[in-house]
Amino acid sequence: MRKPLFHYRFTFCALLLTVNLWGNYPLLAAEPPAVKIVKPEMVTLERKTTRPASVHAYHNVDVYARVSGYTKQVNVDIGDAVKAGQPLAEIDVPEMFAAEQLQLAEIAQLESEIVRYEAMVALAKVQITVAEADVKKSDAQISADQIEYDRIRKLTESKSISERLRDETLSRLETSKASRLAVVAKVDVAKAALKAAEADASAAKTMVDVAQKKHDASKIMIGYATLQAPFDGVVSQRNLDPGELVDSGLQKKSLFTIIHSKKVRIRVAIPERDVTWTDVGDKAEFKCDALGEGKIGGQVTRFAGALDPKTRTMLVEMEIDNKEGDLLPGMFGLLTITLDRRPDRIVVPATALHHRESGQDPVVYVVSADDTVKHVPVSVGLDDGKRIEIIKGLSGKERIVTGMLGRLSPGQKVRVISSN
Repeated sequence: MRKPLFHYRFTFCALLLTVNLWGNYPLLAAEPPAVKIVKPEMVTLERKTTRPASVHAYHNVDVYARVSGYTKQVNVDIGDAVKAGQPLAEIDVPEMFAAEQLQLAEIAQLESEIVRYEAMVALAKVQITVAEADVKKSDAQISADQIEYDRIRKLTESKSISERLRDETLSRLETSKASRLAVVAKVDVAKAALKAAEADASAAKTMVDVAQKKHDASKIMIGYATLQAPFDGVVSQRNLDPGELVDSGLQKKSLFTIIHSKKVRIRVAIPERDVTWTDVGDKAEFKCDALGEGKIGGQVTRFAGALDPKTRTMLVEMEIDNKEGDLLPGMFGLLTITLDRRPDRIVVPATALHHRESGQDPVVYVVSADDTVKHVPVSVGLDDGKRIEIIKGLSGKERIVTGMLGRLSPGQKVRVISSN
């Protein structure tokens, strides 16, 4: 039903009266906002990273063949424990054994040549000795003939004897000198023969050394026909059967895989943000389904020192004893590394920080004894998402406003409704 006109006039007058009253009398004071406060805590902070990790054998070696042939014998199977040097399999290489026998025969032949040449050396030395003795004999004969000739020549000059006798004596002297030249030539021939024999003997010895080295190389290759365990461990894979042809040139799959898992490596990829915090000796803890609720503790043993350019992560290893065999290579779990530990640090709830303009330190609202607000700039450190470390700005005894969504002005009065 339509209202009468005087109703609207009355309402308008009442509004004017209300406005006039507000103008003549002050408004009632607004109630201070209610805030919750806490005190900073003094705690030990730890920066941790938890990443997927896997178990690796301390040593893991694939065994391949260096020679080709048919498998003569396989001595081990998967799961067998082996010792370093233990034969794993035998490859039949008859052509290598035949080549070795031929090399041995060549060595024997060359050694007999050495004996012959050494005999020639000895003979040449004897011939030199004899020839040198003949030279001495010739020298003595020449000396005697020279004395005789000088005596006869003087007698001839005094006309005591005929010149014919002088000529005969001179002839003997010349003959002795000629004989000496022939004997000296024999010495030179014998010395040349000695050098030749010594050279032949030396060459034969060198050939023996070469043949011996070839034989040693053959023995090494024959040794490769016996596949051996590289270290104490367990056979984790066997890909060889008796009678199977092994071709070292075309072999793509390993014949055996040997692992050493009495000690294992726990490997994890650390993201770039945690790399600079990682150090050898950092506390680490590994957990996987195979351990149930149990965990294995240790420490960081080594790290790569460089990031993988594809993943931008760094490889980190924890090395632990595994004598009981609880961990098997290939197991998967989580590795937690304590990157940093800071005792006696002041922390406040993350909701207590308020950010100002870009580049400025954040502030916390500190409630004074008279329940007024102060803006206190702070420097922050570690942040776990719930609590934030305060490096500078607080003493730890302040009353801090927390959970405040709006802003409070410096000097503003507040009403504390709860305190922890």
